[in-house]
Amino acid sequence: MNNERTRTFKRLILSHLGTSAKLTQVERLAIKFGGYKALFEALKKAGHKINQVSVYRWNHPKSKGGGDGVVPKNAMTWIIKAARMEGMILTAEDLDPRPVSVAERHFSTKEKPPTIEDEDIFA
Repeated sequence: MNNERTRTFKRLILSHLGTSAKLTQVERLAIKFGGYKALFEALKKAGHKINQVSVYRWNHPKSKGGGDGVVPKNAMTWIIKAARMEGMILTAEDLDPRPVSVAERHFSTKEKPPTIEDEDIFA
Protein backbone atom coordinates (compact mmCIF):
# COMPACT_ATOMS: atom_id res chain seq x y z
CA MET A 1 0.00 0.00 0.00
CA ASN A 2 1.25 3.44 -0.86
CA ASN A 3 2.11 5.26 2.39
CA GLU A 4 1.18 8.65 0.92
CA ARG A 5 -2.27 7.30 0.06
CA THR A 6 -2.60 6.00 3.65
CA ARG A 7 -1.67 9.40 5.10
CA THR A 8 -4.13 11.16 2.76
CA PHE A 9 -6.95 8.82 3.75
CA LYS A 10 -6.09 9.30 7.43
CA ARG A 11 -6.22 13.11 7.05
CA LEU A 12 -9.57 12.85 5.28
CA ILE A 13 -11.10 10.67 8.02
CA LEU A 14 -9.75 12.86 10.80
CA SER A 15 -10.95 16.06 9.16
CA HIS A 16 -14.49 14.69 8.99
CA LEU A 17 -14.56 13.11 12.43
CA GLY A 18 -12.67 15.61 14.56
CA THR A 19 -10.36 14.65 17.39
CA SER A 20 -13.09 13.85 19.93
CA ALA A 21 -14.62 11.09 17.78
CA LYS A 22 -14.04 7.38 18.13
CA LEU A 23 -12.86 5.13 15.31
CA THR A 24 -14.43 1.71 14.86
CA GLN A 25 -12.39 -1.38 14.13
CA VAL A 26 -13.40 -1.21 10.47
CA GLU A 27 -12.37 2.46 10.18
CA ARG A 28 -8.98 1.75 11.79
CA LEU A 29 -8.33 -1.13 9.40
CA ALA A 30 -9.47 0.94 6.41
CA ILE A 31 -7.04 3.68 7.43
CA LYS A 32 -4.27 1.13 7.85
CA PHE A 33 -4.86 -0.29 4.36
CA GLY A 34 -5.32 3.14 2.76
CA GLY A 35 -9.10 3.17 2.31
CA TYR A 36 -12.09 0.88 2.03
CA LYS A 37 -11.39 0.09 -1.60
CA ALA A 38 -7.76 -0.74 -0.83
CA LEU A 39 -8.92 -3.02 2.00
CA PHE A 40 -11.31 -4.76 -0.39
CA GLU A 41 -8.60 -5.16 -3.04
CA ALA A 42 -6.17 -6.60 -0.48
CA LEU A 43 -8.82 -9.10 0.65
CA LYS A 44 -9.46 -10.15 -2.96
CA LYS A 45 -5.72 -10.51 -3.56
CA ALA A 46 -5.49 -12.72 -0.47
CA GLY A 47 -8.16 -14.99 -1.99
CA HIS A 48 -11.24 -13.95 -0.01
CA LYS A 49 -14.43 -14.15 -2.04
CA ILE A 50 -16.14 -10.94 -0.98
CA ASN A 51 -17.81 -8.05 -2.74
CA GLN A 52 -16.88 -4.42 -2.19
CA VAL A 53 -20.28 -3.49 -0.74
CA SER A 54 -19.78 -5.98 2.11
CA VAL A 55 -16.63 -4.19 3.24
CA TYR A 56 -18.48 -0.86 3.39
CA ARG A 57 -21.45 -2.51 5.12
CA TRP A 58 -19.31 -3.67 8.05
CA ASN A 59 -19.37 -0.09 9.33
CA HIS A 60 -23.16 0.34 9.02
CA PRO A 61 -25.49 -0.12 12.02
CA LYS A 62 -26.77 -3.64 12.65
CA SER A 63 -30.31 -2.36 12.19
CA LYS A 64 -29.41 -1.67 8.54
CA GLY A 65 -27.69 -5.01 7.97
CA GLY A 66 -24.21 -3.84 8.97
CA GLY A 67 -21.72 -4.92 11.56
CA ASP A 68 -21.68 -1.83 13.82
CA GLY A 69 -18.06 -1.15 12.90
CA VAL A 70 -16.80 -4.64 13.74
CA VAL A 71 -15.26 -6.99 11.18
CA PRO A 72 -17.09 -10.34 10.99
CA LYS A 73 -15.14 -13.22 12.53
CA ASN A 74 -14.94 -15.13 9.25
CA ALA A 75 -13.33 -12.12 7.53
CA MET A 76 -10.76 -11.41 10.27
CA THR A 77 -8.47 -14.27 9.24
CA TRP A 78 -8.55 -12.93 5.68
CA ILE A 79 -7.64 -9.44 6.89
CA ILE A 80 -4.67 -10.82 8.80
CA LYS A 81 -3.58 -12.78 5.72
CA ALA A 82 -4.05 -9.72 3.47
CA ALA A 83 -2.01 -7.56 5.84
CA ARG A 84 0.78 -10.13 5.85
CA MET A 85 0.77 -10.19 2.03
CA GLU A 86 0.90 -6.36 1.96
CA GLY A 87 3.81 -6.34 4.42
CA MET A 88 1.79 -4.70 7.20
CA ILE A 89 1.94 -5.44 10.88
CA LEU A 90 -1.43 -5.37 12.57
CA THR A 91 -1.36 -4.48 16.25
CA ALA A 92 -3.73 -5.56 19.01
CA GLU A 93 -5.22 -2.05 18.82
CA ASP A 94 -6.00 -2.54 15.12
CA LEU A 95 -7.85 -5.78 15.85
CA ASP A 96 -9.65 -4.62 18.99
CA PRO A 97 -13.40 -4.48 18.23
CA ARG A 98 -14.00 -1.61 20.68
CA PRO A 99 -14.05 1.96 19.34
CA VAL A 100 -10.86 3.93 20.04
CA SER A 101 -10.62 7.69 20.51
CA VAL A 102 -9.02 9.45 17.56
CA ALA A 103 -6.86 11.49 19.93
CA GLU A 104 -5.37 8.30 21.45
CA ARG A 105 -4.88 6.42 18.17
CA HIS A 106 -1.41 5.99 16.72
CA PHE A 107 -1.45 5.18 13.02
CA SER A 108 1.51 3.09 12.07
CA THR A 109 2.41 2.31 8.50
CA LYS A 110 4.77 -0.25 7.07
CA GLU A 111 7.47 2.39 6.68
CA LYS A 112 10.75 1.27 8.16
CA PRO A 113 13.08 3.69 9.94
CA PRO A 114 16.16 4.54 7.88
CA THR A 115 19.25 2.42 8.42
CA ILE A 116 22.88 3.16 7.76
CA GLU A 117 22.75 0.85 4.74
CA ASP A 118 19.79 2.77 3.22
CA GLU A 119 21.31 6.21 3.40
CA ASP A 120 23.93 8.19 5.21
CA ILE A 121 21.85 9.41 8.17
CA PHE A 122 24.86 11.11 9.73
CA ALA A 123 25.60 13.42 6.78
